[in-house]
Amino acid sequence: MHLDRIVWYNFLQGVKYTHTYNDTRSITNCSFKTDRDINNISEDYAFDTGWLGDALKFEHNAIHSTCNGKGLRLSNCGGASVQGNIINSDVLIENCKAIVFNANHCEYGAQVEIKCSSVATNNNYFHKSERANYFIHNNNYGDKSVVSMCNDMFMMDNKQRFS
Repeated sequence: MHLDRIVWYNFLQGVKYTHTYNDTRSITNCSFKTDRDINNISEDYAFDTGWLGDALKFEHNAIHSTCNGKGLRLSNCGGASVQGNIINSDVLIENCKAIVFNANHCEYGAQVEIKCSSVATNNNYFHKSERANYFIHNNNYGDKSVVSMCNDMFMMDNKQRFS
């Protein structure tokens, strides 16, 4: 499955893969934006990459705004490249291995939640907000997250303090 150069405008969700095993998914050069004021109480992400897929590529995409602030979800993935994107909404990486999160641009309070996963984050830009840009945690069963970080940049306004 390869999706390239698609624009989703005023949709609740752009892509939701099924929970079946499927390797080599690719979403590139796509754009997602919602201007409408929609009260979406669902937990849907603009891009939900499904479950148990290896060799995922999510590159050169833009997620400008979503109805509920949720942008990208990776779950049980066995290898992915998430790089060169504009992601101005939340990212969830859960139960994944060998994830590269590289050279992404994140603003408007975007938070990357890493849960029980192995992730390398490199050269990302974050505009610091009131929330933590990274939220890294384990689960109650002892499954750990292993995260390596290098050269991530956190831009703050003059009035903000780094915490």
